[in-house]
Amino acid sequence: MTRLARFPLTTLALLALSCGHGLEDGIKDDVALRDFRSCSDLEDYIKGQALQDMNAQIDALIKGIYDRGKGVPTAPGAAPVPVPAPSPPPAGARDFTTTNTQEKDVDEADFVKNDGSRAFLLHDRQLVKLDTWPPESTRIAWTRPLEGYPMEMFLEGNRVAVFSRVNLSPALSRAAVALPNLPCGLTRDVRCADGLKITVLDVSGPTPDVVYELYQESGYVSSRRVGSTVRVVSTGGLRGPVLTYYLDSYSANKESLRRAYERLRSRNEDIVKSSSLESWLPPSLEVVGGRPRVLKPDCASFHASTAPTTLGLTTVTALNLERPDAGALFTSLLSPADEVYASRQSLYLTMRHYWRPGVQAVQEHTYVHKFDTASDPFRIRYVASGGVPGRILDQFSLSEDKGSLRVATTQRLLGSVTNGVHVLQAQGGRLEQVGVVAGLAPGEQLYSSRFMGDRGYLVTYRVVDPLFTIDVSDPRQPRQVGELKVPGFSTYLHPIDPDHLLAIGRETAETANGGVRVVGLSLQVFDVSDLASPRLMHKQVFGTWASSSEAENDHKAFNYFPARGLLAIPFSDWSRSRANGFQSSLELFRVSLAGGIVPAGSVDHSDLNRPAAYQGYPWPYSPRVRRSIMTEDFVYSISMGGVKVSPVDGPGRTLVALPLPDPLPAGAVP
Repeated sequence: MTRLARFPLTTLALLALSCGHGLEDGIKDDVALRDFRSCSDLEDYIKGQALQDMNAQIDALIKGIYDRGKGVPTAPGAAPVPVPAPSPPPAGARDFTTTNTQEKDVDEADFVKNDGSRAFLLHDRQLVKLDTWPPESTRIAWTRPLEGYPMEMFLEGNRVAVFSRVNLSPALSRAAVALPNLPCGLTRDVRCADGLKITVLDVSGPTPDVVYELYQESGYVSSRRVGSTVRVVSTGGLRGPVLTYYLDSYSANKESLRRAYERLRSRNEDIVKSSSLESWLPPSLEVVGGRPRVLKPDCASFHASTAPTTLGLTTVTALNLERPDAGALFTSLLSPADEVYASRQSLYLTMRHYWRPGVQAVQEHTYVHKFDTASDPFRIRYVASGGVPGRILDQFSLSEDKGSLRVATTQRLLGSVTNGVHVLQAQGGRLEQVGVVAGLAPGEQLYSSRFMGDRGYLVTYRVVDPLFTIDVSDPRQPRQVGELKVPGFSTYLHPIDPDHLLAIGRETAETANGGVRVVGLSLQVFDVSDLASPRLMHKQVFGTWASSSEAENDHKAFNYFPARGLLAIPFSDWSRSRANGFQSSLELFRVSLAGGIVPAGSVDHSDLNRPAAYQGYPWPYSPRVRRSIMTEDFVYSISMGGVKVSPVDGPGRTLVALPLPDPLPAGAVP
């Protein structure tokens, strides 16, 4: 692994940081990630950064005494940071949909996974396996209780990797590990979670077998899978001693308050300086074959940004699903990450510029850190860092092609709003901006973006929905080529082929007083074969102002089946005229360039709605249809109530209706 830039932090520098002076808060043009020569250097950095954060908060409180007469925090106390080889799967259908992902061959975790013959669902605190082929014989094969609350998973061959929110203390207690001061403790309240658990199961047999477990004091952010390698990004988990930012009593005298805060500062400094490295870095617990093993942090795996940041922890955990017993590898950044994007070759983490308390935020800025994931399928290697003005919207704001990273941003500066596309390339350890398209759609904000090869598409919105086409074939001279204005806005853009986009969003109409109102959901097909003249080919508006679809904001709920020219999306609506007010269904549409977007029926799940079974349920209950699977000429619709199998040529006709198991009792712990 190539070494990162070194930066020892001497005791003298640590003392200087404790004074709260000389902090660099401006945008960092030459941002980089640095590593540490030793655990001592790592400890010095963490303590120095903790002192910076603490001093900034105390300074802001003191400043508030004189500027606004407010020097009292709203809540007492605060920590310095937030806290054998598997057999092949069975044969099944030839044509079927899987999780909708941003990049080809880069899988994204979801709570539903399938392979044409089986489907796996995370339901309540259970993993449910369905035998789904042939469709008319669909049945629940087994259910497996899971520890904590499962969120997402991967399926690779006969291995399932589940990511769950858990209470760490029971697991540490079972492993006879000394319990740290964790938020949940040994409570049996299933809602309390202070950690992340990765569970790998072998699902080749009649019942599932747990082959690997990993517990981390962290919170799940996102994950990707390329082949058998899974990379999980989590944040939080840098503990440290508890510092205090409130006074035992308050005085009306401003100078007395200032002196009290200075005494508080001094006590906090003593606490930080006397702390040990072990008190800051959370260990992980690995369980293989029922045998627990504590994994102590490797100081060489930690890196720090040279840009202004608050102290935090972002960890990339790599795991090989073919050999989970080989253990996990960790790479950690001492800053909180915001967004994750991955291609087959690279992993990118973004972090917003941090303006310390009391420092006026001049502008928004996003830092980007690139890691190589192709040179070694298991280990990641830091490549370069850079930054772009503004803020990104989501993972689709980033896209890598031929070594160039394209980044779509919205920039707010001095009351103005503009959008742009920045092209970055790794050069000598830096992500240098080699091209830019700036000043797009002044006064509007970015609602969606998509890059496909050497083309980019941006949707902004204020009154109408401009679709901008961007030519990024020359990374050094990207340019806006075309623009199309249509009513409403699109929140997700999906490629039908290289020349056509399928979009979902909201339809709007102008009101008599010049305002705008939402009138329903919309599906649109855009012809972008001529970048200079994009045109709207087809539109389908449906629902009402109260309608919504999870596919608007979660691309994994958007299920397009090119082999059959079908689109399936969850749909919810509410109306006083309806008997129960609320409606939830899976809506199907036939999509073709010649015939347009034609409704093809819906699957209603109201008969699977069982709110009585969820009385006292510790998490939100929703009767909404959330996901679908299309397999040849059949569609499987999935809600919290159950699964229905229907023919796509008559989705109102139910072949199979399977209620999902009742939730586990609140006190049940697997």
